[in-house]
Amino acid sequence: MRPTVVVAALAAIATLTGCNKERIPFLGHWDGGFDVTSSTASAPTTALNMRGYLQLYRTEDKFLVELSNPTQVLDLGGKWRMIGGKRVELTFHDFKLTEPDLTKLRGMRRPFLDPADLKAAYTKPLILDLSPNGKTLTGLLMRVGPLLGKHEFKKGG
Repeated sequence: MRPTVVVAALAAIATLTGCNKERIPFLGHWDGGFDVTSSTASAPTTALNMRGYLQLYRTEDKFLVELSNPTQVLDLGGKWRMIGGKRVELTFHDFKLTEPDLTKLRGMRRPFLDPADLKAAYTKPLILDLSPNGKTLTGLLMRVGPLLGKHEFKKGG
């Protein structure tokens, strides 16, 4: 009876891990953010770049993204799926923006991204391509209000 239990347990483990081998390069922690390539905003693009991380989970295909600039923090969550062998699609369900009072920011002439522009940008799915060496996820060019840029994340530790 004992060998049967061991064989059944090993078969279950092989089934669970075997069906997701192609997903392994994507799982885990990725550092990076949204890099602005061009802008029609008057603020310097370095003040508007959003830096942070992406965390892809195997459990229920969930993900978390945190992006921040000097005045705002954006927390996103949702589900991810593979498209082919080297591309993932993030579909956003959770959106939380933490920021100080916008009236005060305007009064201090501090650059910030319009919350409506952020919400509009992250209601559409985000596509990320895995580099040939498996260490970088790069998004397609997208617009966030007056900014044009792309997401890039590097495999973290």
